Amino acid sequence: MEIKETYAELAVEFKKTRSDKAYTKLYHKMYPNLRNYIFNIVKDLEVADDLLSETMSKVYTKIDQYDPERGQISTWTYRIAYNEALHWIRARNKKVSLSYYADKGYEISNTKMDIGMNPISSLSYEMDEIKTKEEYLEEDDKLEFKYQAALEEIHNLKPMYREIIYDRLVNEMSYRDIEMKHNSPFMKQYRQLINDFNIAKRKNLDTRVIQSKIKEFKKHHIISEQTIKNRLNRGKQLIYEKLNVQIDI
Repeated sequence: MEIKETYAELAVEFKKTRSDKAYTKLYHKMYPNLRNYIFNIVKDLEVADDLLSETMSKVYTKIDQYDPERGQISTWTYRIAYNEALHWIRARNKKVSLSYYADKGYEISNTKMDIGMNPISSLSYEMDEIKTKEEYLEEDDKLEFKYQAALEEIHNLKPMYREIIYDRLVNEMSYRDIEMKHNSPFMKQYRQLINDFNIAKRKNLDTRVIQSKIKEFKKHHIISEQTIKNRLNRGKQLIYEKLNVQIDI
């Protein structure tokens, strides 16, 4: 009989081991209810999925800040989710504010506006409410500086993290598209290994060698959506540490 682990047990295990396996178990445990909670705030399923990923990313990178003695992991995580949803709502309203200033005749750089709305900016900075043109431009200069610093650190990451972070945060690709992009060059070889395995099995031959080859091939070449998320989280954590960024939750 399978023993179901509680939220608290999974959180403590992940905090202690920092293993991707422990994180994945916690992620899947929290996923359904947390997704519904975020959706009830933003009323958009696609946005809810993105905010869920951002929330769990912060759980991954900031788990050391969680204190089991002070509260439940669910309470801590839902507070992060609420703030993520609130930031999204503010960003959506901010687009309206930018349109307002444009209608008033302010010349705001489209390039800098694009940078401000790019998801990678969340690695280092979130703008305050826009009140005047001068305040906006001043904050925009800070944002651009930190944006460029974050880009530089992305390029310094190992390829296994750099490619995924660049595709997800700069190119804004979906997890599915990243998975397909990464796996496509290796699928012909992978399918051949699977075919060899099936042939050997039908002939009642020893399949242990081919099983070992398949396992090693998957380990080094085939990437799953969960692995993408884990590498994205780890890469962002490395950037946080390098830039010495403190992310409010």
